[in-house]
Amino acid sequence: MQKKRISTILFDLGNVLFDLDIPATERALSTLMGDSVIPFKTWARDNQFFERFEIGEISNDLFVSEIKKHCVADTSDQSIIDAWNAMLVGMPPKRMTWLEELRSSYRIALLSNTNGLHINWVRAYFQETHALTEYEDKFFDRAYYSHDIGARKPDKQAYAVVLEDLGVRADEVFFIDDVLENTITAATMGIRVHQHIPGTEIMNHLSAYIRKA
Repeated sequence: MQKKRISTILFDLGNVLFDLDIPATERALSTLMGDSVIPFKTWARDNQFFERFEIGEISNDLFVSEIKKHCVADTSDQSIIDAWNAMLVGMPPKRMTWLEELRSSYRIALLSNTNGLHINWVRAYFQETHALTEYEDKFFDRAYYSHDIGARKPDKQAYAVVLEDLGVRADEVFFIDDVLENTITAATMGIRVHQHIPGTEIMNHLSAYIRKA
């Protein structure tokens, strides 16, 4: 069967459209946790703490309170939230204009592994920095957040939710993510994919990505 024309571009958010500095959060949390940072990492891994937060099983308040148990005395809730959000950098205006232009040729959707605290920060950032109160509606036809849909990449269910809600065939969708594992799983479902390299400008490479799809 011949592939259909790409009708939908499905973007990851962090490190594709929205710039991140993940080590900034690692440094900030390490400062708050002091000597307990290693035990916390082991506990978090064994309990799938961050993964559960990203699929909405853990509330924002519970996430903060669990981290607080591992922090030095008198650590405030806000300092934990600030440390967690330290990785979030922003999106340049030129990329926003570019996304709006893309919508004249494609349906543009977003699929992000994220959480309530990060999305609260991102929404505040767009409002305070770019005077946008509804950035999802401005740039995307649909936005799917893991903590809202109850599934995270590379779980096939995350992609299945997107395909069903959009009402499209898998091979109409072109998915871009910076994590190889996420693109591999999407490809097994028939979605056309490309792994984006963080630090390179997506605006400069999308046309070449699509030609290779």
